Amino acid sequence: MKNDKDKNTFIQRLIIKLENSTLFRPIKLLWELFLGKMKKSIRFELVVVFGVSLLVGILSFGVNNFLSYNRNGLTSYIFAFAAFIISFLIITNNTMKYIQDISKGLKEISEGKLSYRIPIKGEDELSNLANNINYMAQEIETKIQSERKAEKTKNELVTNVSHDLRTPLTSVIGYIGLAKDGKYNSPEELQEYLNIAYTKSERLKLLIDDLFEYTKLTNDGVTLDFQRVNIIEFLEQLIEELRPDFEDNKLILKNNLPEEKLYINADANKLLRVFENLFSNSIKYSYKPGTVEISLEAFSEVMIFSIKNKGDRIERENLKKIFDRFYRGDEARSSAVAGSGLGLAITKNIVELHKGRVWANCDSQDFITFYVQLPLYK
Repeated sequence: MKNDKDKNTFIQRLIIKLENSTLFRPIKLLWELFLGKMKKSIRFELVVVFGVSLLVGILSFGVNNFLSYNRNGLTSYIFAFAAFIISFLIITNNTMKYIQDISKGLKEISEGKLSYRIPIKGEDELSNLANNINYMAQEIETKIQSERKAEKTKNELVTNVSHDLRTPLTSVIGYIGLAKDGKYNSPEELQEYLNIAYTKSERLKLLIDDLFEYTKLTNDGVTLDFQRVNIIEFLEQLIEELRPDFEDNKLILKNNLPEEKLYINADANKLLRVFENLFSNSIKYSYKPGTVEISLEAFSEVMIFSIKNKGDRIERENLKKIFDRFYRGDEARSSAVAGSGLGLAITKNIVELHKGRVWANCDSQDFITFYVQLPLYK
């Protein structure tokens, strides 16, 4: 094994020396110039290599036969054969090196180094092979990262759901236990216990319903029932339904919607959840008394809806986080404000399923504005 390795090393050194020699350098330059003007192909390259090497051998035979005093030709044949072999090895040396590079790259990738990329040289079949191997490695790396992200998301979801289910469930069990064991001093106190248990149960139901809807929306198999919807009429109807809630919370609703008809292609039931979530958030988090302002502007291909209210400041780095599951402004998911913590995550998923986008902004005066962009009906 060692002798074979030494032999290969010797041959490689000999080829490198011959490549740089004055005799074979012009051959190499002509070869590279000739192939550089043509689309490369391994089959074509081998034919040309053989032809060039054979031509070098014939020329060497002729030159040596002319100069040799030994007219029997044996020396000329040997010299020609040697010239043929050496020319062939020199011309194909770069190709063999590239094959070794591809082999090395495959080994690196097979060992788990998916970020490794084989250098692309030329435009022949070997470069296409290297490019395909790089694409395969990139796809595998992307899929593995997606699977890891999905696993992390699933674990976070289980942890958050467990936390948010356990808190109200503990209260329900506690207050029902007090009522069951007769640990109350008056009928009024018993009624208070039952009211608290009922309220916590409603929160549990809200969380479970939202969680069920969120998992459906994040499933690739979800289908939407798209219809032509007059978004102005749609919003006006929703505003009238929610107006008593604004009044009960001492909030003035300022309606800046345009009067003309404006149509979008949407699933009306899913879209209703989007705007219900946004209106509900403005009621929950607005300073009271206060004003909530809604607007809508149409452009050539999209419409942008906005809803603005004044509330606790949201820092710039947290504006994107508010669309994450279970995110609360205080990042503690406190129960001071009723909700599942999934409303804005559901909103984001529904809007993206409609080929739109949703984002938020908080200005220097602590006015918080949510924007929904949706494509117009064509």
